[in-house]
Amino acid sequence: MLVTAGAIAVACIATAASLGPDRIVDQDFSVALLALGSLAPGIVVLVGASRMPRQPLRESWGKAERLRRFRGGMRAALVPAATARGHVAEIEQALASAGSTADSPPATTVALDEGQHGHAARHRRARHRD
Repeated sequence: MLVTAGAIAVACIATAASLGPDRIVDQDFSVALLALGSLAPGIVVLVGASRMPRQPLRESWGKAERLRRFRGGMRAALVPAATARGHVAEIEQALASAGSTADSPPATTVALDEGQHGHAARHRRARHRD
């Protein structure tokens, strides 16, 4: 929407500039007033956007929150709800089989790694036990 408003503003300014500074587009409107009117919506949007409160970024996320956001990301990418739920359930099942929950970081990493790179994850776990 902002791009569209900007394109309209540029088109209006270009049209007004090609007419000249003393030319009146309509009996009641001068070129300066037309330019001001075309810029006003963009200025209002920019001022409004700059005054919106900014949410602080989180430094860390809980594992349950990560799974919720992962499912939300898949839905945003137009993955069907049933498929997204299936992927999240698969990850939760891998966590459960590793004796972990979504909130315990070390086992989660191993379980998730094992799903994609089973041999490498088992090797890392064996190395960490020594």
